[in-house]
Amino acid sequence: MKKRQYITNVDILLAEGKRIVNTTSDPIFKHRCTLVNMVLSGTPATEIAKSSKEKHSTISRWVRIADTEGFDALRPKPGHGRKSRLTAQQEIQIGLAVEIDDPMEYGYLVWDGPTVSKFIYQQYGVVLGVRQCQRLLHKLEFALIRPQPYPSKGEENSEARQEFKKKSMR
Repeated sequence: MKKRQYITNVDILLAEGKRIVNTTSDPIFKHRCTLVNMVLSGTPATEIAKSSKEKHSTISRWVRIADTEGFDALRPKPGHGRKSRLTAQQEIQIGLAVEIDDPMEYGYLVWDGPTVSKFIYQQYGVVLGVRQCQRLLHKLEFALIRPQPYPSKGEENSEARQEFKKKSMR
């Protein structure tokens, strides 16, 4: 098997890799650096691949990247999800409206997924589904609290509770 020719001194690379493994908190980056360090210490990539979930070609590629571009090139790239239809400023304004404004001002009884969806469409002209609005409310740290239709058990207002039961039984 052909032995790899390194551009950078192996001892310097290994020292840098060990330093990164001891100081980083990113688990993916730490995993990659650990496997590269094992190769730099003399363990073949094929042996490492047998005990890890990575392919030997992937490990070899990481070693080449660490040698040519440095260990920082092994950091995971940020995800490329769909761009949000709402700006950060709009999300803040929605959060303030839900927190401060009375839903009755806008013709709603409560703030929930359907009403927030309608509110966003009326205010910003952006169509968001009910589930997406529920996620947005959760992201803005709101919890779904359903209103009670009648007084709770054990409260002093038991007459109102009995009156409600009589009306609903009819």
